[in-house]
Amino acid sequence: MQIISRKTGQGEGLVRPRLDVGRLQGSTKLTDAIHSLQKQQENPVKPNRVKLAVFLLAVTAATPMLAQDGAAIYKSKCQMCHMADGSGNKAMKVPAFSPRASAASLIAITRKGISPRMPAYAGKLTDAQMNAVVAYIKTLK
Repeated sequence: MQIISRKTGQGEGLVRPRLDVGRLQGSTKLTDAIHSLQKQQENPVKPNRVKLAVFLLAVTAATPMLAQDGAAIYKSKCQMCHMADGSGNKAMKVPAFSPRASAASLIAITRKGISPRMPAYAGKLTDAQMNAVVAYIKTLK
């Protein structure tokens, strides 16, 4: 990111962010948001806010990719008890996933397991894989 002056085109005076959109990859929403930041001529945007906005947009764009990886792990490790839609298995006394459950609590349960039925996945799945599974679980309705 370059910071240039609106008044002189040099590195002094009022500043606005100039992003190299050609180097960024991601969803259309990400590039549209960056273009809208570039067009804000009247209100200069502070560089830290732009960095934060780009970071948040990149995380948002990456979430579907995490969910796709998490779907494969879910199907191989979780689906047999929690069912394809996360509704649980009453015959096995496995409850449905609660939509109110936080990602942190789901990761903790995945890591430690629930005795005696659900195995602990610490050491069997990486943190990234657990995060991906939880991201996928959050997409289930």
